[in-house]
Amino acid sequence: MALSILNNGTSMLTLGELTKNISESGRRLQKVASGMKIMGAGDDAANYAISEKMRVRLRSLEQDDQNVQNGVCLLKVASGGIEEIIHEIRSMKELAINAANDSNSDLDRATIQKELDHRRKEIDDIVYDATYNGKVLLDGTYSKHAITISGTREIPGIPGTPPIPGKPENPSPIAEPVDPDNVGPDPSKVVHSGAKEPTNKVATINTQDYTITKAGVYTLAKGAGNIQIASGVHDVKFVQAGGAKLQNIFIKGPDDGNANIWIEDLTVKETVDDSFIRFQGENNTFNFKGSNNVTVSSGNSHRAVVHIGGGLTAEGGVDGKGAFTITDNSNMWGAGIGNDDRETAKSTAPIVINSGTYTEKNSNRWGAMIGSGCWSYVGDITVNGGTIHDLCVQDVTIGSGSGNVAGSKGSGCGKITVKNTTIVTITKQGDSAIGNGCDGGICGDIYIDHCDIQTSNQNAAGIGGSVNGSWPSSITVENTKLSAQSQTGAGIGSGKDGTVGDITINNCDLTYVTSQSGEYVGRGLNGQCGKVTINGKPFSPDDPTNKPPSTPGTPSTPGTPGTPAKVISFTENLAVFNPLVIHHGPKANEAVNIYINDMRSHALKGRITNGHGEFVDPEDLERLKKLNHDPEARLEYEMLLREADGRALDDASVSTRHDANVAIRIIDGALDYALDQATTVGAYTSRLSMTDANIANMNGTTTASESTIRDADMAKEISGFTKANILSQSAQAMLAQSNRSLSSVLRLLQS
Repeated sequence: MALSILNNGTSMLTLGELTKNISESGRRLQKVASGMKIMGAGDDAANYAISEKMRVRLRSLEQDDQNVQNGVCLLKVASGGIEEIIHEIRSMKELAINAANDSNSDLDRATIQKELDHRRKEIDDIVYDATYNGKVLLDGTYSKHAITISGTREIPGIPGTPPIPGKPENPSPIAEPVDPDNVGPDPSKVVHSGAKEPTNKVATINTQDYTITKAGVYTLAKGAGNIQIASGVHDVKFVQAGGAKLQNIFIKGPDDGNANIWIEDLTVKETVDDSFIRFQGENNTFNFKGSNNVTVSSGNSHRAVVHIGGGLTAEGGVDGKGAFTITDNSNMWGAGIGNDDRETAKSTAPIVINSGTYTEKNSNRWGAMIGSGCWSYVGDITVNGGTIHDLCVQDVTIGSGSGNVAGSKGSGCGKITVKNTTIVTITKQGDSAIGNGCDGGICGDIYIDHCDIQTSNQNAAGIGGSVNGSWPSSITVENTKLSAQSQTGAGIGSGKDGTVGDITINNCDLTYVTSQSGEYVGRGLNGQCGKVTINGKPFSPDDPTNKPPSTPGTPSTPGTPGTPAKVISFTENLAVFNPLVIHHGPKANEAVNIYINDMRSHALKGRITNGHGEFVDPEDLERLKKLNHDPEARLEYEMLLREADGRALDDASVSTRHDANVAIRIIDGALDYALDQATTVGAYTSRLSMTDANIANMNGTTTASESTIRDADMAKEISGFTKANILSQSAQAMLAQSNRSLSSVLRLLQS
């Protein structure tokens, strides 16, 4: 055999085997010492993952078992409290039976009543003493119960149809707007004054004379009448009681003005000649929400429906969607929103309309819808948005009322500004939609911008002067869509036999501005006007295209008003579930929901009748059956049952013998209620006990399964350790023998 000095191959091979045997021996020793054959993912990755999941489940089951045991303890506290309550109810029944005996005087019964009251208080004490970890278990917090919610929901309105304007045979070429995309209102622009809506409820008004001395929300009930808001009280809101029919509601604002009055969903019928709301002083604000309707039924109404006082801003709530409707079954001499008939002072009070839907219908009216009453004056009128439906027989929609008779002092208003507004007027006689009233009415300059106006009448201009109306003020219309037809007045300009000042029109759609006998723009029959300018250029009213055709076109067809959106009140009963949750599984929502009813004395009552008044308790039915032979006794017992029906333990009284008999039946119902709850809690306890047993079983089977995967076979592992140990020792001996072979080389050299 060859001898080598530099490399000892045999020793190297022997060392490798020794290392493997030592490693195997250490691994086997670790398994024997720990009792597990899988020490980490490196031993068996798949089974390691399964084992770890099982260990997580085992830890969860251990906590579930603790949860269930805590739940059982909690129920024992509740059960103990209910048992004590049952004991008190039994004692109360003894007291009631004692009081039912005529061996007791009323004085004795009064003494018994005192003890009964103390028993009742003790029941409530037991309820609040039955706690677990700070949770009161018997006060109904963890019961199934019903709650009533109230609120409002909106029913969308039905849009009306606008008048269908007549079409002239030869439409005027002046109708073309310069910028067609910039014509008409923008409904997204809602103006609001910023007036704050009152929210705190104060009182219900159900008397004829009432003075409001505190700001807030007031409910108008049947019987409400004259309402005075005291000076210094500015923010007030009125709502209607459910089912109330309101009649002759007259609201008077504070003397110092600055009133901020809100109304919501009111329906009022007025049969007396007075204002629905009468503002006083200056700087007043009127907001309306939902659908509001005021019907005026007096023979001659000389008052404004909403009197502006020294000045008023009206708006349809913050969102501008509120509706205010006036139905006039009378001769209206006052304005809809404005002032009264024949007010002596020439008022300069301004009117501002910011938003909302305004409707007035069915009246023979002489005052303006928005403006001055007959023979009255107001200041400037500004309309910043909204929708106005004027369905009355006659008189101005926005402007001054009429003078009505020849030689009268007339009526008037300041300048009129209307922006971003839709206006629909139908069947006017001697008055324009926007302007002055007939027979001596006057108004200031008229400015209209970004509106949609649809109007038709007989002798007045569609926009501008009324019949016989002579005033020098100017008319300016810009960026507006106009459908204005008149018989003898101009479409835009003066009425029959009337006079207006200069007329300026810029970027308007005038396709359906017509007149049968007057000019389209300019002069009504026998009327006069100043200079006419259209789209920056002078225009002659005598232009042939400004006259009606020799062959008339189709006449106008009146539209119909829509119905505004209506906000209605609702009341709903909802079931509320608030259980005690005992979690008992390793997954989410594996739990038992425990409901414990209210055990306070005011809740302890049994069912005597159903919703139809029929008796449901079997014992009561049997008792009534046995009394069939004695109709008088049966009737007496039936009346007793109905007297006890719906009454709780709190209502039990033994002041008289009759009361004591009623109390006995009430206490029987309370006892049934408490016993039912005791059995319910007992059933929950039984269920949790079975759940606990099931958890213990799952814990055992899961532990056995995990042991099969992870636990070591000790005999096998010890044998493997012994084998690896012996091989390690043998390898050590062989390595020593191999290393001694080098000494042979030394001996060879010595020879």
